[in-house]
Amino acid sequence: MKLDEFIAIQRPIIEENGLAEFLPTVFVDADELEIKILGNPPEDAVELELTAREWATNEGREFNYFLAFARDLSNLQVVARLEGNLVECVVPFEVDEEFE
Repeated sequence: MKLDEFIAIQRPIIEENGLAEFLPTVFVDADELEIKILGNPPEDAVELELTAREWATNEGREFNYFLAFARDLSNLQVVARLEGNLVECVVPFEVDEEFE
């Protein structure tokens, strides 16, 4: 899987539900693709980021992984470990007023 493919998978979920309720998601590219959702994430943004990163690292172990979590109400933070290298980007989303 590539970074843009992972983002494309997240896009319809966010467009339908907004980022306020988006749960951190990790895809682990092992022998078979594993998709996991972090239940009961911390509400504090800093704590959420630290928890999500630690969780993805533990879940991904030595495999490539993709992590997505809401940075705020209009930006998705994406972190990927690809062949041992960390790649990060912020993906902006237009927020529908009903999700603010």
